Amino acid sequence: MVLYIHNSKGDLSMVNKFLPDYYAVVKEHAVDMVNDIYYDLFDVLEDSYHGYSFQTWERLNEKFFNEYNHDISISLIEAIEILEQSKRIIADESYYISVNDYREQIITKAYWTYRNDLIAEFKQALKERLNEEIPALESKIKEFENQITILQDKKVKTEKLIEDFENKLSNKNNHSIEEEIEIQNLLLENIDIQLDNINEDLEYVSNLLENINTVKGEL
Repeated sequence: MVLYIHNSKGDLSMVNKFLPDYYAVVKEHAVDMVNDIYYDLFDVLEDSYHGYSFQTWERLNEKFFNEYNHDISISLIEAIEILEQSKRIIADESYYISVNDYREQIITKAYWTYRNDLIAEFKQALKERLNEEIPALESKIKEFENQITILQDKKVKTEKLIEDFENKLSNKNNHSIEEEIEIQNLLLENIDIQLDNINEDLEYVSNLLENINTVKGEL
């Protein structure tokens, strides 16, 4: 879309959406793309097994990539500016060589160059967004590991205490010792339940972190 405004002399001045900073616009579009899909992707990374591939997700969401801004209008002036500023000019002539009019060739070449830049900047923006998740996940893993260490130490002490009570009970029958053993066994069961829950949480967060790092490595 090309916008027009009137200047103070009453003639028309063209306001171009890709000017003056083409890459600022592309990066804005790329961030919008990330925002559109981020939470869906994050859900997949949470629910998938270790080492989920971004290529798999990209293939399953091919329609999103193909349709995002696919109908964008580019003027000839914009096309020239895109081709001057872009670092990723489309190399495959088959994308535009069949267009007869040379102006339309330039516009078509610029369109596919824009899409090259858009996908590249999308991947960079997604990588940055995923990077933001990592410190909190690493902190959570460390927290779970500390909790596991504390509970394992507590379990060892409880097991030793039960053993001591059982040794005392073997020498003489004592109802209070039997009650204490029962209490400690209940405590031991509770520790095991806590350990199971924390290990599940640790596995979940570790899996998510691994998936994030795998996806980042493909971007």
